[in-house]
Amino acid sequence: MSDVRWLISILFHLFIALVFGDASQEQLDSDNVEIVALVSLDLHLNDVTFFELTEPLEVAYIYKIRPAKNFGSFMNYTLVAVELVLTTPQDACGPVSNAYYLRGNVALVERGGCSFLSKAINAEYAGAVAIIIADNDVSNDDTLIEMTTDETSRTSNIPAFFMLGRDGFMIMKTFHKFNIQSAVINIPINVTDSSALPRSFPPWSLW
Repeated sequence: MSDVRWLISILFHLFIALVFGDASQEQLDSDNVEIVALVSLDLHLNDVTFFELTEPLEVAYIYKIRPAKNFGSFMNYTLVAVELVLTTPQDACGPVSNAYYLRGNVALVERGGCSFLSKAINAEYAGAVAIIIADNDVSNDDTLIEMTTDETSRTSNIPAFFMLGRDGFMIMKTFHKFNIQSAVINIPINVTDSSALPRSFPPWSLW
């Protein structure tokens, strides 16, 4: 890496640290996928990862999420133009009945009703390749908590992420409004890529 690129990288990481700070830590009890490129550290900054929705346009923004602390796998690849599918039931605390649509895609699940790990296991069993768990506090627009495993010996093998409640609410609200159950997602994305910066972040969340 050249001196200039090294300096730019350092300055950007400092900027991200100032904007996001350290995400709040909270321990709680509980096949058609295009995979491109190994990701760089720029996709996982300060325990924060980014993804973008490209459809529907009402929620086509860049979002921040936080990887689970001690369960699931590390996402060292990028999924391009797959579906972000809202599970049925929405909390994924039981068998997922819309597994047909979930297979090979990313599960969107609402927090509550069971442990984070249980949700991940149920989504994985239904065929999901990753899971995003949205906070059930719809007013939460700034705190990405730290998801931990429960006290069982179970494991999950898919990447798991926590999402702000406000972001999850707006996405789910759009699904219900248009009677759809999925959006098109690229995950994770590189926010240091200048081509991504002109695309806006959600206007309802703090950045």
